[in-house]
Amino acid sequence: MNANEDSTLDALLKDAALHRDKAPAALRQRILGDIATHSTAKRQGWGVAVLQALQLRWLTLGSGFVAGILASAVALQLLGGWPSSASAPQALSQEIVASHVRSLMAQHLFDIPSTDQHTVKPWFLGKLDYSPMVHDLSAAGFPLTGGRLDYIGGRPVAVLVYARGKHVINLYTWPDAGSALPPADRPASRQGFYLLEWTQFGMHFWAVSDVSPGELAEFAQQVRAAVPP
Repeated sequence: MNANEDSTLDALLKDAALHRDKAPAALRQRILGDIATHSTAKRQGWGVAVLQALQLRWLTLGSGFVAGILASAVALQLLGGWPSSASAPQALSQEIVASHVRSLMAQHLFDIPSTDQHTVKPWFLGKLDYSPMVHDLSAAGFPLTGGRLDYIGGRPVAVLVYARGKHVINLYTWPDAGSALPPADRPASRQGFYLLEWTQFGMHFWAVSDVSPGELAEFAQQVRAAVPP
């Protein structure tokens, strides 16, 4: 972004007219959902910073920020749209790895630590607009250890946490209306971690860990076999 573009957007985001009363929670959630829907495909370049600024200002300023969202959208159009420096799948894999690393560094693997799938699954009720499929894979050598909420691809998602020896496997899952996508033959490698992505029965899955590629592929196979049609 050049200096003129930066100053234009900064002026929009700091407009005093946007500082009005706080919106009802339901309206705020709906607006954030709209932002999240559009942000998934537009995550690269300076668009990321703008979207994050929009989301943060909406949470703090409330309903008056609707005008700011619209004004910023117009400005983005005038300034040439949303540049993209990488594909959406690549950006999402970067986001998944960053989330995985944060969960390890901040020691925040769990919102609900439990090896019982009947404890973990109900915990998500009321916290998401879907119910994740939770399975204990201890018989296959991948015991369930808990779950948590995270924010990936512009939406809240369920993360199921599994173990393989002393290693952690984070399984991210959310609804996906697209056609079924099998896992790749070999996990992708990024920043010293391995990732596998697939869709099945209307759900999108990402598994990430520092286990060996073969072990991660085996884990994905066990998850796919356990998910009911």
